[in-house]
Amino acid sequence: MRPAKNVRFAGWQFPSVTQELLLQAALQDPEAGHRAWQLWRQQTGGGQLDSGVNRILPLVYRNLASHWREDRSLAGLQGVYRKTWSQNQLRFRTLADLLSRFHDQGIEPMVLKGGALSVLAYRDFGVRPMTDLDLLVRREAAQQAIHWLRAWEWKSSLDNPELLMDIRHGDEFVRADGQRVDLHWNVLQECCAPGSNNDFWRQAIACDIYGAPCKSLCAADQLLHVIVHGARWSLVQPVSWIADATVLIRAAGASLDWNRFVEQVSSRRLAAPVSDALEYLKARMGVDIPVSALHSLSRIQVSFRERVEHRVKIRPRPLVGTLPVLAFDYLRLTEDQPALKRCFGFSRYLQATFDCRSFSELVTSTAGLVGARCRAYLRMRLGGSMPPPRLRQPSRVRPAR
Repeated sequence: MRPAKNVRFAGWQFPSVTQELLLQAALQDPEAGHRAWQLWRQQTGGGQLDSGVNRILPLVYRNLASHWREDRSLAGLQGVYRKTWSQNQLRFRTLADLLSRFHDQGIEPMVLKGGALSVLAYRDFGVRPMTDLDLLVRREAAQQAIHWLRAWEWKSSLDNPELLMDIRHGDEFVRADGQRVDLHWNVLQECCAPGSNNDFWRQAIACDIYGAPCKSLCAADQLLHVIVHGARWSLVQPVSWIADATVLIRAAGASLDWNRFVEQVSSRRLAAPVSDALEYLKARMGVDIPVSALHSLSRIQVSFRERVEHRVKIRPRPLVGTLPVLAFDYLRLTEDQPALKRCFGFSRYLQATFDCRSFSELVTSTAGLVGARCRAYLRMRLGGSMPPPRLRQPSRVRPAR
């Protein structure tokens, strides 16, 4: 009988028991994976699946279908795999076109997240669904990159994203055919200070997308990005980060520099989301993580504020939305400033983020947003189990994810 899930890994950052079964079906050896798949089907009854679980099904198909051809439930996943492969073919052709265009304009791009993982870790366009493309450019080239994306008929979600380059990590651009690309000028929202990306660029590795050359994060930095991004609450998480991290570690093997990984976690003060994540991967997914790395991470001092920040970011916030997250991002961005200056500067930070022309407009917009969220939350509590609707921010600025 499968052991009960360790309560240490219960919570928003980690999957439910049934989600974990599906992850085991996707990531363990075919024998153990098939047992997990059968148990998952028994427990779920083949009902409606959430978006996070749907993202894992193509990987289940690749892991089990060739070993269990007589299992018709696995044969039914072939269509999911083919659909993912077809959609990714279109996205990667778009990505290759963008990479070539940026190179022609003298802009050096770096591929992040699913694009890089599909090529370097999964090595299969059919197993890792993507909803968008993610590109990083150097901070000094960001305005030029925004200009060219607009010239190529990509529409920004922000009116003036160039005004937020000192405080945000990037912006989303959408094309008329529905293709989406997130343009980043910072890898992590937690690290937007000047020079924060220099070491990422120094250790970047060469990559190739349909013949278009580009860069990608090295394996250690890629793993850091996967875990930290996965430690923010989302309807899709917490399933996908576990698959990404597991496949990445196994694909990188001995080339993954664990010493660099620990140094990055320590210097960027990200031990709170990372330590438990690695312990989970080792204990529940059987990922080969050096004991020395886990020991080094456990010795990193984590402040009370960093623990609270992590707990806030991994939980849904139906009443206040992104406001607490923005507060912690602001504290990280202004750590070298006097306390009084930071206190008065927060309102200006929010004004810039929400595109408010005055403090009074900020107060009115924020109060309206919180009020709308409270009303939606009360309707949800009184009227049923459906989650509250996704509410637009009171300004034209899309909140950080």
